[in-house]
Amino acid sequence: MDETLFDSLLSDGIGYSVFSNASATPSTDSVRWPAAWRDRKIREIQQLAELPPDWDSYGAYPVDPLSIYFAVGRVRSIATETLKEPRVSCSPTGHVVLAWEWDQDSKACEIDFLPDGRMECTYSDDRDPNR
Repeated sequence: MDETLFDSLLSDGIGYSVFSNASATPSTDSVRWPAAWRDRKIREIQQLAELPPDWDSYGAYPVDPLSIYFAVGRVRSIATETLKEPRVSCSPTGHVVLAWEWDQDSKACEIDFLPDGRMECTYSDDRDPNR
């Protein structure tokens, strides 16, 4: 089930399943309205460009403009009312990170946007040490 979630989130941006606010999974051909949080999250991502080098006082790199570009594009494509609002942050390596937590914060998914257009996804489940 979680693999299917990652496939849809990372490829076509539908992202239902555990991230969903909907009680039933809508069809992929249904109308997808932009989420109320979309523009706010895009602004948060764009503001990461203002962070200076060493923004964390441990030698962090400034956020790469291409990482911002790819993260904004993905938010535009996945931000529907059925997708829960992600947390926006950045990594010390200068990449934008979107994160979701659910199931009483015992499960988490983080997507790291690399400047070459790739995404690295990390999933954790505190209740299942094999995940």
